[in-house]
Amino acid sequence: MEIVRESLFVSAVRSLINAFFAMLGILIGLIVLLVIVGSMGKAGDHMDKTHPVIASDGQGNRAPLGDSAPVILRIDICGMIGKAPMIFEEVDTILYEAEKRYIKHKDRLKAIFLYVDSGGGAVNDSDLIYQAIMRFKEKHKVPVVAYTEGVMASGAYLISLSADKIFANWVGIIGSVGVRAGAFFNFKEFLSDHQVKTMILSAGTDKTGLDPFGKWEEGEAGKEQTQPIQNIIDNYYERFLGLVAEHRPHLNQDELREKYGARVYDAETAAEYGYVDDGKRTYYDVMEELAEVAGIEGKYQVYELVPTKSFVSELVQSYAPILSGKVEHTIEGLEQAFGATGDVPVAH
Repeated sequence: MEIVRESLFVSAVRSLINAFFAMLGILIGLIVLLVIVGSMGKAGDHMDKTHPVIASDGQGNRAPLGDSAPVILRIDICGMIGKAPMIFEEVDTILYEAEKRYIKHKDRLKAIFLYVDSGGGAVNDSDLIYQAIMRFKEKHKVPVVAYTEGVMASGAYLISLSADKIFANWVGIIGSVGVRAGAFFNFKEFLSDHQVKTMILSAGTDKTGLDPFGKWEEGEAGKEQTQPIQNIIDNYYERFLGLVAEHRPHLNQDELREKYGARVYDAETAAEYGYVDDGKRTYYDVMEELAEVAGIEGKYQVYELVPTKSFVSELVQSYAPILSGKVEHTIEGLEQAFGATGDVPVAH
């Protein structure tokens, strides 16, 4: 019996040792993988950050034309602005790569086509994308058009103001020149009813303004509490109005404030008011008109520059919700239609 007990003990020790070395091997493998990924990342700094995808031209053609054909760059302004991939950094990278590929090499880039289907989003990204396209257009003297057959509202409309012409299909929805923040919630009474107390340590006047767990003032005191945020919203709004009035000669700031407001309009009405140049266009005839304005004779290639992602980054991104224990549910249609801010504080 002693022999049997010793055999069981030795077997258990052996299993424990095997398990230890198995875990050690996995750990070493992960370390090696991280080193390789890090090396790939450093090497990737010298590689193209985007890859070209052929889009339809004005005739519906997508056949490759070779390295000498004139190029129209298509940039999609789609989805929630401020939420990847519709962020300033991505669009700025696309413009940088377009300059490197099609201007410095053979000077092939002749125009930019903004394909818009977005209800807006974050103020910062919307304005920065607008500024980036304006800089590119002025630097390289290329015509830009914006076109929608979906939604071109709020921050997406602001970005579209960088175009020389704005067109829409008759099914398009355009407008929403306004800024919003919130909704803000206060749980002070709820917590008090459940005998829960909170404490926040801070320094600086109004550092805890609109704290959801503290008391919100009413009347004049409450107005004073919210005024700093309202000032920011008003500043963004004045900026938006100024850009619309600058780029759309048939719209003025008084009309936008008092008559049109932050409403959205069908394409025909938007054209009548001056939000767009024509509300009865198609993708194909707008693309053909852009090619003509750009001075392109004959065939041309329409490219989208899609961000390049490594297999490892895509794998990590696809499993990120599982690894973090977080699953996010969104209704994208409602976010676009009503301009939900997501987790950004102020939105167009």
